[in-house]
Amino acid sequence: MIYKIVRREQKKLSRRKLPSTEKQKKMVVGFLKYRMMIEQVENEVHKLLNELQVPLVYYQGYKDFTRQCFANLKKLYYNDQSLLSQRFKESIEMWQRMKLDENVLHKVKEITIKEFTMLFPKEL
Repeated sequence: MIYKIVRREQKKLSRRKLPSTEKQKKMVVGFLKYRMMIEQVENEVHKLLNELQVPLVYYQGYKDFTRQCFANLKKLYYNDQSLLSQRFKESIEMWQRMKLDENVLHKVKEITIKEFTMLFPKEL
């Protein structure tokens, strides 16, 4: 029975078609662009955290919050501001439960929004 299940899973994996090399190249370029943008935002957040003298233990939590804010901005900034503000409120509440400071979270959010608007100016 176990052999049949393993064999079935192996067949599923072998049937899966790999993306073409062109698509793989596009995916790599997109990923590199994203990494460059998010690193720029994280750099600014890192400077803020150093200025505020936040304990090193919480750095990863604030950086995760930054990535979450950036993803929400990318998805909703030019489409639905009310849903965006609701998502920010929910994520701030969630990260507060993780023992992160609310004031620092708001400052991180402001920096993320500022950097996002510099990276993606509104097209007329």
